[in-house]
Amino acid sequence: MIIVPSQVMAVYVRFLDLIYGVLTSPVQAFSQISATRPWTLALTALIFPSIVAAFILVPNMPQLAEVIMSLEKNSLHDRWYLWTVWVLFLPLVLLLQAVFFHVSASLFGGRGSCLGMFYGLSFAYLPWIFFAPLGLLRAVMESASGQAIYYAVTMVIFSWVFSLQIISLRQNYLVSWRRAVLATSTALMLMFGIPVFILIGLTATQSP
Repeated sequence: MIIVPSQVMAVYVRFLDLIYGVLTSPVQAFSQISATRPWTLALTALIFPSIVAAFILVPNMPQLAEVIMSLEKNSLHDRWYLWTVWVLFLPLVLLLQAVFFHVSASLFGGRGSCLGMFYGLSFAYLPWIFFAPLGLLRAVMESASGQAIYYAVTMVIFSWVFSLQIISLRQNYLVSWRRAVLATSTALMLMFGIPVFILIGLTATQSP
């Protein structure tokens, strides 16, 4: 029989409690996350749904199975550095996102920490775990109606993540709901707008 240390079990129970709170009572959960800043739980909450979402980016589940079956024996061990880069890359990207959110929240009168926003965003992407059953649905239902359901549920998941980002910002910076929505929208527009403008500028300078 495997004996699990009480400290490990306590962390595990706390992690499950935070996940349940984020998905069912996000206001209270993000208030607790902002106050306690559980960095190990935050990174775990970020990496797991991100890996699930990355797998579902494959066009369909049968193709994913073909990719897995075509791998040579011990090939995953030979590519350990890819997993290392992936695990290290995610927190850096999220930290950059947190900086955008922090700047935007400060412009709208928020008073909070960038680190607290980082922890909040780590849990805000939890709905991505539902991409797993959604990908299975896409593989089973290849009709037009199945594709329509897939894209509709995808929009629901992204809207859910957006709402959790709003709640996380509000609980971390203690602003009104209106300012939280505006600050979150501004941060996202900056995150996606700046790379687009840089790309347009590079394209313009290279054109004859």
